[in-house]
Amino acid sequence: MPLGPARPGPLTFTLEGAPYTLVIPADGLEVCEWARVGNWYALVPGCLDQDSSERFYGLLGDPYGPVGLRACARLVHRLARAVYGQEWHVAGRLAATAEQHWELFSAWTVTVSFDPEAASAHRLCSAVYSWLRSGCQEEKDVRKLEAQLYAPPPLALRRGNKAVLPGFSKDDQAAAWQQALATLGPGG
Repeated sequence: MPLGPARPGPLTFTLEGAPYTLVIPADGLEVCEWARVGNWYALVPGCLDQDSSERFYGLLGDPYGPVGLRACARLVHRLARAVYGQEWHVAGRLAATAEQHWELFSAWTVTVSFDPEAASAHRLCSAVYSWLRSGCQEEKDVRKLEAQLYAPPPLALRRGNKAVLPGFSKDDQAAAWQQALATLGPGG
């Protein structure tokens, strides 16, 4: 296994014993935006290469097959550490914090010679974490920051919980899925 998170480009994973390849965009800002807004379908199936996409959509088309919306979401959660260097929900929190405080974060990046527009998603997440940590004065501040960032996702998003957050009902997810399919064009 390579040291550290994946770089932009191909990232291979196995599903049902078959290899699939995601092509991670070099635009880390876009990839972090997906985590910020919870747009997991932009990653899987959106970033699958052509061969993987055809096979994956074949699995999705089988109503009794092993792949559906839930499997796609689980794949994203499984692959998030490779793409973002963080769990999916932590990457979303880091991206949201940077977006809310872009002027401050952007100014900080100048002081450390970091170009967010040229960085991959995992480098951006690391930079936001470093920026947030640089504002901590004492060890208790670091512990508080890490408790906020690394807290588990809300109960309604955890596996097996029947509670549903607004925007996460089956109908909402199905509509989001149809929107994602429409953006990919005919045939995936």
